[in-house]
Amino acid sequence: MVVLWKECLMPKLVHHIFISLICCLLLINPARAQDATLTIDPSFRFQTMTGWEVLARGWEYDKAADRFDGSWYRDADLHDRIMDALVEEAGINRVRVEIRSGMENPVDYWAAFERGEIGYDEVKSRFYHKINDNADPFDARPGGFQFSFLDFQIENIVKPLQERLNARGETLYINLCVVDFRWGGEKQSDFSLARNPEEYAELVSQAIYHMQDRHGLVPDGLEVVLEPENTNGWRGIQIGRAGVAATDRLQSRNITPELLLPSVKNAQNAVRFFQSAISVPGVWQRTRALTYHRYAGRRAKILGEIRNVARGRSVRVEMLEYTNGRVDDLIQDLIVAQASAWQLYSIIARHPPASQETAKSVMLYGSPEDGQVGLSHQGRELAQYFRYVRRGAQRIGSVSDNGDFLGLAFENPAEGLFPGTVLILRSKRAGSVAIQGLPAGRYGVSYSGRDVISAELPSLDVGADKVLLDVPEEAVVSIFPLPAE
Repeated sequence: MVVLWKECLMPKLVHHIFISLICCLLLINPARAQDATLTIDPSFRFQTMTGWEVLARGWEYDKAADRFDGSWYRDADLHDRIMDALVEEAGINRVRVEIRSGMENPVDYWAAFERGEIGYDEVKSRFYHKINDNADPFDARPGGFQFSFLDFQIENIVKPLQERLNARGETLYINLCVVDFRWGGEKQSDFSLARNPEEYAELVSQAIYHMQDRHGLVPDGLEVVLEPENTNGWRGIQIGRAGVAATDRLQSRNITPELLLPSVKNAQNAVRFFQSAISVPGVWQRTRALTYHRYAGRRAKILGEIRNVARGRSVRVEMLEYTNGRVDDLIQDLIVAQASAWQLYSIIARHPPASQETAKSVMLYGSPEDGQVGLSHQGRELAQYFRYVRRGAQRIGSVSDNGDFLGLAFENPAEGLFPGTVLILRSKRAGSVAIQGLPAGRYGVSYSGRDVISAELPSLDVGADKVLLDVPEEAVVSIFPLPAE
């Protein structure tokens, strides 16, 4: 708690001094083992949340057997359970849809993979095997682009998610992301999208026109390129030029996705790549988020620099991939970087319930043998945030006098789900926590723990005084408003 709060530079000096004093007092006189006080202060306001994201990917890649496995969506009942759990249990409301650079190719390798004609190793080697359709980036050749993989993502993941969120009165944020990794060995070509922004714009515009014409969808955001460190030639300037070229092209159809960049693998590169990208004329005005991943450079100092640069440019911060992510990583990103969006990775891994602990980088596990679907070990603790803190929520001030009980508070929009104040508490040990500052009303209490996927505690009736809550050890506890009876 001390490290997290000391690294979080609050916008108001008084609040920063108060938190520093609390941290110093903890070092001198720690709170009793069964006692902590958590205070909510809505006068301090931070980032507005833009959603909890997942990659549009199930367990279709059977790497061990070198084959396509469509069992998670071809079984309609299992597919429904997965999509229901993703929305209702995991709380997902954003999705990353990928355009691989190898979609510019006269051969549809994805369709052959889905039909079982080629294996995983072969299709993977073609992911970024791009072949220019012709020499004119403003005249797309019929048959020069293959979008069956885009259709796969939209039909089996995007639309089912959208339908379920719309039924709840919510919307799905669609993040269209270009992946142009250098993998593929001899199957890589000399054709460079990084050096040819208009060719990049052709690929992106053709994909989005296909989305619009066939599926009636357009993306909310364009993540210009994924993890530039894993590519040939993509750096800040190239990202900026490509973003401008693509959005210029899309304006002819009044399609205006916001730019998300630079999506670096190493957070330490985020500020440098971002500053370079927005130096390109027109980029800053279209950029809405400074994006990064946590695979390296995730020190508090680096995250603070990302926050400060984003604030200075009036853009939000988003952490958009970390396969090892746990709740403490999420908390650091929310406090220090003041991230507005967050992604673990993909949807679901194929595991029988007995081996669910091995599921990594996914929100859910599933078993086609018995149709069971449930939250993964990572997903269960993250879901306490994702489920109750909805898009449009604003993080507000909260201070704990004991680092073993760290709470973050949010205000959900009045017109959405769980309207009002939500508090998510991370307990390192069992204890009794006094909570003050919650608006009067009735609150539900949900928690996930080491051996608990999701469980309910007795509801709380909050009046003018503080309320006491006994919390379990090593748990993530959500306190959320219940509708009036």
